[in-house]
Amino acid sequence: MKFVKLKLKNGRWDARYTKDLDGYLSQSQFQQTIHLLNSALARSSPPLLNLRWWRSGIVSIWVLIAALSAIIWHYTGSVMIIAVEPAVMVFSSMIYMMIYYRKSYSFEVTIEDICDCLNATENVRGIRYAFHKSRLSTTNSTLKWMAGDIASYHVMIEFDDRYNMLEKFGTYSCDELVNIPYEPQWARKNYNSTQLGV
Repeated sequence: MKFVKLKLKNGRWDARYTKDLDGYLSQSQFQQTIHLLNSALARSSPPLLNLRWWRSGIVSIWVLIAALSAIIWHYTGSVMIIAVEPAVMVFSSMIYMMIYYRKSYSFEVTIEDICDCLNATENVRGIRYAFHKSRLSTTNSTLKWMAGDIASYHVMIEFDDRYNMLEKFGTYSCDELVNIPYEPQWARKNYNSTQLGV
């Protein structure tokens, strides 16, 4: 069983035609598949591409609110103003995570639907498309999250060699086939009745 991994890089699926695809997918079929996957990115892109500005905006708001609450606390002496900062941080984090998971779910469902549609037609030829998501390791995951890397998405194209073997051994030349003419039973009755003179 062979497979080819198409990674999602910079908002596009990897469109390099490799030698592993020879004999399974033509270059035009592969480009059509990549075009289909990239058109899905236009409809619902992964959250990493859209939410980088949100992340920097949220951190900027946190810094601004921290500075304002420190200035107000310094001049008024009110301790309640300091409680605003954690409340805003929690509220904005909850909104961000809700938007992130909604966009992530929408993207993953869209790509899985496309893979299912491709599998409906390509399974007959021994080709299977599978969508995978790899979570980052726990080391430095907070730093990677701040940089915008949460998950790595890729589509695996798996080729079943059994299909090619069946196709190779299932072809016969015309000389090897025995040609037996088919005569329907009703025609045989009429032939027998005309032969007997009935």
